[in-house]
Amino acid sequence: MNYSTVCYHLTAMSRTIRDLSGASWRFGAVDRRPVAPSVRDDRSAVAAWLPATVPGDTRADLIAAGELPASTDPAALRESDWVDERDWWYTLPLAPVEPDVTAVLEADGIDYLSSVWIDGNCLAINEGMFARQSVVLSSYANGSEASELAIRVWGSGALRRSADSLFRRGVRWGLARLGVGAEYFPDRLNVTKAQFGFGWDFAPRVLTCGIWDDIRLVLVRGAYIQDVFAVAEPLDEKADPVAVRWRLALTVRRFDCGQNLRAEIALSELDGEVIARSAPLPLTDAAAQTLIFDAPPLRRWRPWDQGEPKRYRLTVRLSDERGPCDEKEVIVGVRTVARERLATGHPWRFTMNGRHVFLRGANWAPADILPGTG
Repeated sequence: MNYSTVCYHLTAMSRTIRDLSGASWRFGAVDRRPVAPSVRDDRSAVAAWLPATVPGDTRADLIAAGELPASTDPAALRESDWVDERDWWYTLPLAPVEPDVTAVLEADGIDYLSSVWIDGNCLAINEGMFARQSVVLSSYANGSEASELAIRVWGSGALRRSADSLFRRGVRWGLARLGVGAEYFPDRLNVTKAQFGFGWDFAPRVLTCGIWDDIRLVLVRGAYIQDVFAVAEPLDEKADPVAVRWRLALTVRRFDCGQNLRAEIALSELDGEVIARSAPLPLTDAAAQTLIFDAPPLRRWRPWDQGEPKRYRLTVRLSDERGPCDEKEVIVGVRTVARERLATGHPWRFTMNGRHVFLRGANWAPADILPGTG
């Protein structure tokens, strides 16, 4: 594929983002319900709605409302265990969305078990603290009137039931048979939740819950880029700068786009100057796409002790015969990482961009025991 070094700028932005972080959220408690697709909307059972800070944590909001003492008091932490035994509703009014626009909720982190609702309709249930959720809110969010977004978060006491599932009991039994110390962490095994919350040498046991990371409403037309993962393949082992072939794993959700959906790729400096762009690339009907894009010589990303960690901006733009649909950009670097086997001595060593590197690291303790507040 040929590339162009003519500078250009994308025109007619095809994605609009409404930042829901910092909006006027409120939250309230209800009795524990089973985690199941049949869970019902029991927001009417909330006795008192309180203001919520998003991103944040349920305990932090209760402290701000005067319902809990400060988390710096060890005794107060023990007194807050009741929070884990309740379920929590977060709600936010949403402005109307135009009829020809698709609204997608992107939540970067909800801790830990959650379901997404709009106007009394349950659209998704998710387990996991770190994975981004993408939930289509249309057509419920479209129309002339405001709608209400609601997120139910199960108190972290529900983790005990999740960790006690038949599958996970089998995993613990298998690890114990292998001599792995699963008995030391029976309730945190196979739970994708911040491990320090279960208790650590530097942290007390506090099983947090809430909307702890950024959340936003993404508005697109016809198609939505759910994910872009770009891998750089340098076309020379040692050159720097080096010509690069990019392989992009693209995940696309189609709604009411035209028949000729295509993608255009642009590579630019972080300051905005475009280095190269592709011709329009036709997409198949499959959700998962692989795109190949050749770029002119680029500088390599290097570790801090070997040079500059050079980065670029890669933008993927979708369009059909009616115009732009969606676009998404990611920050990328050109680097290769390999593990080499050695004939003698240590069994392996790592190389970065063909150079041997000494591996070392650091342990970052959380700035606050309540995620989203530190």
